[in-house]
Amino acid sequence: MARSEGDPHADHAIEKLKELGSPPIELALLQQAKTASSELEVIEGKAMNAAEAGNLELARKLMFDQQYAMKKQDIINNIEYYQRMVKTRTELETAAEHRHVMSMLQVTVGFLIATFGILLAILVGTLYVTRRLNTGSASVMIRELREALRSIHDHKEQLEVTVVQRTKELEAKNVLLEEAKALADEANRAKSEFIANMSHEIRTPMNAIMGFNYLLQQSNLSEQQKDYVDKTILSAKNLLTIINDVLDFSKIEAKKIMLEQIDFDLYEVLSDTSNMISFKAYEKGLRLHFSVHPDVPQMLKGDPFRLSQVLLNLANNAIKFTEQGEVSVSVYVRLKKASSLSLQFDIEDTGIGMTQEEMKLLFRAFTQADMSTTRRYGG
Repeated sequence: MARSEGDPHADHAIEKLKELGSPPIELALLQQAKTASSELEVIEGKAMNAAEAGNLELARKLMFDQQYAMKKQDIINNIEYYQRMVKTRTELETAAEHRHVMSMLQVTVGFLIATFGILLAILVGTLYVTRRLNTGSASVMIRELREALRSIHDHKEQLEVTVVQRTKELEAKNVLLEEAKALADEANRAKSEFIANMSHEIRTPMNAIMGFNYLLQQSNLSEQQKDYVDKTILSAKNLLTIINDVLDFSKIEAKKIMLEQIDFDLYEVLSDTSNMISFKAYEKGLRLHFSVHPDVPQMLKGDPFRLSQVLLNLANNAIKFTEQGEVSVSVYVRLKKASSLSLQFDIEDTGIGMTQEEMKLLFRAFTQADMSTTRRYGG
């Protein structure tokens, strides 16, 4: 896949903003977002080439590399920061322009009133004098008064034209801002679609591989061959789980993920979770404990797959950061209504723990409380 030479629409938007006098820091944010987007396109091209060539491991490594996710987040952060800066600056400029216009209008109105009063006084005095002198001087005075009023009227019209022009400039900047936001949203949507499509494309041959291995498993095999087939099926299942996680991630980004509402056995979900994490706990010499309060019913209605995902992720994390002691999973009723109930799942461990300051960093992407633990425990 050839490397993209850049989005001409994005270049046009940046150049147009530069011509309109946008601050350098705003232009730099847009340029950084565009550069990161181009780099992501290169990574995605390499991943697609690897997938087409059958090197699924390289494709998955490229798409799930921490650098890829951080660059994608950089695009979103730069665009959001740019939008906030432009919105704040536009509001300040609009407010300042409004105050300036109102001040000028007030001065103009005051000037008109004062001028009218002075001219009226002059006119009255002139009429009084011209009665005793001649009518020629009165005509000159009236003509000068008309010229002064005309000059004031022209000044007022010029002020209105200036206000209209400034308003149009602000509206043009707002339009460019919306175009830049639309380009960023489109780039993000395209990347999510690419991830979803790639996940579907890889999942199809994986299902075929698993199907043929199931058929091979039922044939006459030696013990060693059967062991090889069993391991192949297990590895294929693990890889298919990773692919499904990628697809779920793209659904979450597109806000299209749906939770199922089906009948399921809670004890079966907990048993499957225990089977998947017990080997890691055994390797580290940890005790694994599951506790279900008597008030918790065995048969429930909901999404057992998503529940299993959450429990498995939290329990694996607890085991990873615990060197000795135990990891426990507890379930009890938090809220019970006539036709529904809310359960609370607690995962506790005797691991390294967290301080109050470190807990504030929870749920932030690519962040650990103590970055030195990355080298010891992994990401």
